[in-house]
Amino acid sequence: MFVLAHLHGLSYKEVATTLGITRRTVANHMSLALKELRIDLAGFIDQPPRVRAG
Repeated sequence: MFVLAHLHGLSYKEVATTLGITRRTVANHMSLALKELRIDLAGFIDQPPRVRAG
C-alpha cells in the first residue's frame, strides 16, 4: 500500500480500487505506516518523534 501510494504515485482512491478495499482503509493504513516510519527513523534526525496518545 505504501509503495503504491508513495513510490508509484497512486492516489488513495487508486490504491483502494487496485486492492479492492475502501479509500478509508487505505488512509488508516497509511497513517499507521507513516507513524511507524517516523518512530523508526527518529534516531536519524535531531528532533524526537511526535507520539499521539491513543
